Amino acid sequence: MLRITPFLITFFLFQATLFAQIPGFTQFNSNNGLPSNTVYDINQDENGLIWIATDYGLSRFDGLSFKNFTVADGLPDNEILTIFKDSKKRIWLIGFNGKLGYIKNNIFYNETNQDFLKKLSFNNYVSDIYEDSQNNIWFLQSVNSVKKLDTLNNVTNYTTIKIPFKSKSRRSLIVEDINGKIKILISSINKDNSLEILSSSIINQKWVPINLSLFSENTLKSFRRKKAETFKCIDKITAKISTTIFNDFGYNRTTNNLYRILPFEDSFLITNLNQGALIINLKYPINNKKILPSIHTTKSFVDRENNIWIGSQSSGIYLLPNLHTSGIQFKNSKKNDLYVVNMFQNKLIIGNEQSEIILLDINTLKVITSYIVDEFPKKIRHLKTANSSLYILSNFNLQTLTSDLKIKPIKNMFEMSFQELNLKNFKDISISENYIYTANAKGVAKITKKTNATEKIWDKRSTAILHKKNGNLWIGTTSGLYYYNQKTVKKYDVGELFNNSIIYTIKNSTKGLLIGSNSYGLGILKNGDLKIISTNEGLLSNYIKSIFIDAKNKIWLSTNFGLNSIDLNKNNEIITIESYTTSDGLYSNDVRSSYVFENKVYVATAKGLNIIDLSKESTSIQIPSIHINEILLNNKNIEQTNGQIFTNQQNNFQFNFSGISFRSLGNITFKYRLLGLETDWITTKTNTIRYSSLPPNNYTFEVKAISKNHLESTPHLFTFTINPPIHRTWWFQSILTIFIFATIAFIFYKRNLNNKRTLQTKEQISNLRYQALNAQMNPHFINNLLVNINALADEGEIEEVKSSLSKFAELVNLVLNSTKSNLINLSDEIEMSKLYLELQKLRFNKNISYAINTNSISKEEIETILVPPMILQPIIENSFKHGFKNGDSTNTITVDFRIENEEFLYCEISDNGKGVQTNESFLKSKEIGISFSNINERLQLISESTKKEKLVVISNITDEFNTLVGLKVTLKIPFISF
Repeated sequence: MLRITPFLITFFLFQATLFAQIPGFTQFNSNNGLPSNTVYDINQDENGLIWIATDYGLSRFDGLSFKNFTVADGLPDNEILTIFKDSKKRIWLIGFNGKLGYIKNNIFYNETNQDFLKKLSFNNYVSDIYEDSQNNIWFLQSVNSVKKLDTLNNVTNYTTIKIPFKSKSRRSLIVEDINGKIKILISSINKDNSLEILSSSIINQKWVPINLSLFSENTLKSFRRKKAETFKCIDKITAKISTTIFNDFGYNRTTNNLYRILPFEDSFLITNLNQGALIINLKYPINNKKILPSIHTTKSFVDRENNIWIGSQSSGIYLLPNLHTSGIQFKNSKKNDLYVVNMFQNKLIIGNEQSEIILLDINTLKVITSYIVDEFPKKIRHLKTANSSLYILSNFNLQTLTSDLKIKPIKNMFEMSFQELNLKNFKDISISENYIYTANAKGVAKITKKTNATEKIWDKRSTAILHKKNGNLWIGTTSGLYYYNQKTVKKYDVGELFNNSIIYTIKNSTKGLLIGSNSYGLGILKNGDLKIISTNEGLLSNYIKSIFIDAKNKIWLSTNFGLNSIDLNKNNEIITIESYTTSDGLYSNDVRSSYVFENKVYVATAKGLNIIDLSKESTSIQIPSIHINEILLNNKNIEQTNGQIFTNQQNNFQFNFSGISFRSLGNITFKYRLLGLETDWITTKTNTIRYSSLPPNNYTFEVKAISKNHLESTPHLFTFTINPPIHRTWWFQSILTIFIFATIAFIFYKRNLNNKRTLQTKEQISNLRYQALNAQMNPHFINNLLVNINALADEGEIEEVKSSLSKFAELVNLVLNSTKSNLINLSDEIEMSKLYLELQKLRFNKNISYAINTNSISKEEIETILVPPMILQPIIENSFKHGFKNGDSTNTITVDFRIENEEFLYCEISDNGKGVQTNESFLKSKEIGISFSNINERLQLISESTKKEKLVVISNITDEFNTLVGLKVTLKIPFISF
């Protein structure tokens, strides 16, 4: 007998671990991490996390793990009856003890840390919570115990509402009508024992029968969800549902009248029944069914991926995937072990492990007929259509199903003629116009269609076969791919991986030759090149059991971990890879075969046949969300506020995050990076990332989730800054740099200032010395000249006196002008020396001859070379005063100039005087000492040399007989030119 479930998934339930799947359902209980198996309520927050209220605390589920909370974490009570999410993203928690609390931004608020919650306490549990159009939150314990929380967190109490005498219940609903009035609804019993709904405004109290026209459609839906049985007297839909529950399914009205209704698509899910849950379709009652038959269900919830969550009284919580996947199963579970699915004459054909093929009506999925094709229960390996026939291949038999649905045998493995060929079991089949080719355990067979005559064309183990044109074949084996060209069989090189892999299936397509291996995924052979698509690119498994190409050229791969569909562009580049597993409603992840027809995918699994409605895919597959649950800084939880600044000691971070996609059920991949430390995305399966000892910098942590269908969430960002120590801050380093430069500048400034002062001092000292020396020189010189003129006057040489006075005047003028400066032109110094010699010549009755030689110096240099003033006159004067002998012989003075290496101007002053006797002390005399020391000191002042070398040299002149014949004074005048 066939059990048909086009909208629901399963009838067989048992306890399972977190990822062990009940067909169609996933069950979670205390073994998986729930704090209790009693589930009161279910809700989903804005981040996509599922919150579960139990009798022992609250649990948060991210698809991978549960995190549990109790009063120690801030709950108002450990027994949470209701979870309510308001427009401010607060998740309200209603405790059995009458106390309330809420969660916002991962912080728990209760009476101890939020004052207004003290005013919201009740002496019993709250039966209803409601948010009106003005965003006020209303809490109803009973008719005479109502409280309002406004948007400013002010609490108003309403405790004087009278209860009508005929009221049946002290607890009911609080709602808002279309006029914005807040009303309380209660049920009452009339005199004829009929049920009536009364309503009263909280402000203007008057109980009257309810007028449904005053309420919106959404409000009516909330009536059905919360108090369905109560409202059946005024709501036709609820009345029909009630009739179906108690009449069609036979539930007891006394113990099941608190049921709840959850609408989804075109059906209703009924929970809070003593046993099981119901799916009711009022338009198509044939689709009504009971699920979870032995479970006492509580509340249910539809998440944003349209998955259904069902709580239970003692079995935890069940996840029912989005209902775009339906299926059929047989009462005999052995019949559900399916291997192939195909279509023949608009009938759905399935083959199972019991050597049975079953024909189903494509529209109703009812069984038309079935056949046992083998004596022994073996798998039906392949169902292939050709020439108006369906070819059926089992382990031992090759048969056809004709157009009139008759079984016609072709070849049995145990036939004598076949045994003689020693081909053994059938593995695969390929059909041409005149022949049937089979892959067998010990070779390849070629069967002539007309005569069924068989020949063995290869003697190696074969696992897959595909006929090509002109009788050529592709042959899959346990060690790669081979090619048969009607004469020989040669191994075809498809790379190291596929050369050593078992090839289970081969298909022709517009994309190329498709090769399914058991170890390395799908190979696409085109123009001699093999492209491999494996788990690295997003396949569920590398074990490919079968391949199907649909009308849109999508490739469907059946694997041991689920079903994949691949969409390729014209260059065989992947556009999308989609996955289907038990979390999408499949009975089993062990998928053996698939077939696509008119937007529906028929999937043969190890536990039954599933039908995926592709027209509903767009509403069921959504981009996952990513949420950072907590951030630990130095092992302490911190707020997730962007832009925080931390010290260099606060540099150990741990990020705990969740990727939310319950369609993926834990099959979530994450990508993350920390900008400021790393630029490339890092892929991981773990949801905890830790960074230790981060250096100072500006950082942005980015993380995103990738679902099993390879959809990526938008990144979640957390930005923060770790400041460097003070000595590494920019402002400190700037100040330090400025200070260093200022210090250096100040040192240079002070040094320059000191140098300038030193130079100025030296210059002042030099000037003073020059002035003192010149002042010392001038009176001495004048005195000597006047003595000479006076001597001429005594001798009566009037003309000579006049001439001398004239020359004296000219000389004095030159001396006065020259001694105003520290340096004068060499030409001026020579001119003063000539005038002085002329005056001396008059004095000595012209018994004087002199010569000044400047032949080695050009006229231009004589005008540009600078020398100290009055540098020659004292030496010439010494010749006259101390050198010349008395007598009639002519006294001679010679002055020679030359330049050496442009470093010194040498001036040699020679006379034919008596020279310097060793026992003479004239150089030691005060007068001569002053002259020569004066000259030497003046030359030292203008010398750049740091060496205190002697710049005035006195030496005797001797003849060839070593007789003293004169004196020579050599001046080394530092070379200065302008």
